[in-house]
Amino acid sequence: MRKHSLIFVTGWASDTACWQGVVDELPADLTHVTIGWDACLGNDIETNALFAALGKRETPATLVGWSLGSLAVLAAAARLPERCAGLFLVSGTARMTSCDGYHGTDSRVLKAMRLRLERSREAVLRDFSKLCVSSGGDDMFEKRFVEDAKEFSLESLSEGLRYLENADMRPFLPSIDKPVALVHGEKDRVVPLASAECFAEALPSATLRVLSGQGHALPYTSHKIIAEALKEFLDDACGA
Repeated sequence: MRKHSLIFVTGWASDTACWQGVVDELPADLTHVTIGWDACLGNDIETNALFAALGKRETPATLVGWSLGSLAVLAAAARLPERCAGLFLVSGTARMTSCDGYHGTDSRVLKAMRLRLERSREAVLRDFSKLCVSSGGDDMFEKRFVEDAKEFSLESLSEGLRYLENADMRPFLPSIDKPVALVHGEKDRVVPLASAECFAEALPSATLRVLSGQGHALPYTSHKIIAEALKEFLDDACGA
């Protein structure tokens, strides 16, 4: 495998450690950096850490995004295409909310989460963590997710939900000519599989891998599978 430069972007309310399980399975000589979701909500290099990181690089990087991070990665690929070698999107979507026949989350759910945050922050995070697993719950994941999310302010969490309500990368998909891999859980209750299928069809050069029985929290629950898929993508799509 030739040397690759990777930039990981986290999902809403998760800290940079969410990717650690995946990173630990990758070759030690891979260069990588992880950027938090909350630093990727701006529209220009001055306010968006991902745009800024790409703008400073001399060689293209492969962008890896989970959930909200997939929207941030798509925005970066549209803004700075010459800086992107490829996109690897986990539990991703081009639009979070349902619209015009596009399968997604009801926007009223995100609005309700924003309204509940101030009075019931932990309950909102706990409910979301339960949605992230396929079935039966996962107490360890729930505890970790809620604990990690405490580092973010109410304002940041609310702004992230607003971003998810409004972000729509669908108009940019036909212009993204980089290799793209999508990995999605069959039982994802946050971003429906139907959304990922529409997403894949709209991208000129995308592959979709569906993980049977899995939910939304793939970087946590399926990190070894994600790492293997990422290594294959780097070898095959982005050059050996």
